[in-house]
Amino acid sequence: MGTKEEDFVKDIFVSHSHNYLFMFTSKGKLFVKKCYEIPEASRTAKGTNIVNILDLEEGETVTAFISVGSFATGEYLTMVTKRGVVKRTALALFKNVRKSGIRAIKLDEGDELLGVHKTDGNYEILLAASNGLGTKFAESRVRLMGRVSRGVRGMRLAEGEELVGCAAVKPNADGTYDQKILTITERGFGKCTDPALFPLRGRGGKGVICHKLTAKTGRLAGVCAVNTDDDILLITDGGTLIRTQVAQISVTGRATSGVIVMRLSADATLSGFVRLENEDAELEETPEMSAEEEQALENAEGVDESEQEAEEDAADEEDLDEEEEEEDEEGEDE
Repeated sequence: MGTKEEDFVKDIFVSHSHNYLFMFTSKGKLFVKKCYEIPEASRTAKGTNIVNILDLEEGETVTAFISVGSFATGEYLTMVTKRGVVKRTALALFKNVRKSGIRAIKLDEGDELLGVHKTDGNYEILLAASNGLGTKFAESRVRLMGRVSRGVRGMRLAEGEELVGCAAVKPNADGTYDQKILTITERGFGKCTDPALFPLRGRGGKGVICHKLTAKTGRLAGVCAVNTDDDILLITDGGTLIRTQVAQISVTGRATSGVIVMRLSADATLSGFVRLENEDAELEETPEMSAEEEQALENAEGVDESEQEAEEDAADEEDLDEEEEEEDEEGEDE
């Protein structure tokens, strides 16, 4: 794929033509397109600008892409916002989506949708804040909610702090993990950590140290779950790009500062990084939708949004009351 200057490929996956492509925006909105509705292009083409495909508002960006082949029971969408709110909703509730998009999560004023993960009830969610603290909890600690609900507190943030990343990891039967947690700071210091070193707590705590920060390292820039054969692409605030292998980054403890992953000039900072699957690795295909499921979805009528939103707005008030009660029951992580 060709790219324009200072642009790079963030996500790549295999999907069937009749699968649904879920696109979540920073303002909590969800757009859904059939994969065949995305303009097809040659291998070296630069593609179509997203604003020519989706009706985005000024300042609105796409934060997550998910390919959905079927709306099976037992599958969920777990959403996280920059202010530490987390929400889990059954995937089946997103069967009917208007072409103009629908609201996937109700955001507080000034908040933004940070990330979305497709889960099955057995994942663990790790949230990391800009001050180097992080918390890990079982996704089952987040009760299922309606489509336009606000969500509940996933992490209690200090004043002026915000989440910089979230990761979803699935433990094996013996308690081990196939992936590592990668954290990188604004001054280019990074490290990989075994997820088992993060204590499993209840949601809503202040968290524990996930990356030791100093004046030399700067603040935490991001976090993600990676495989040892993955690559990562780092970008600075000046537009400089560097690609490196995860295998070259040391695996260290939870409360360490890490090693230099990218050398920066005195006035430059790392604005973000993305995980890239190894080009030699086989891409996992998403399951194809059956003919019966395809026909049922094509014939399904749209949901009456006004009635549903009114019901779930009332549920939001109950969510806030229940959250205050749960805060008294669930201790904070110091």
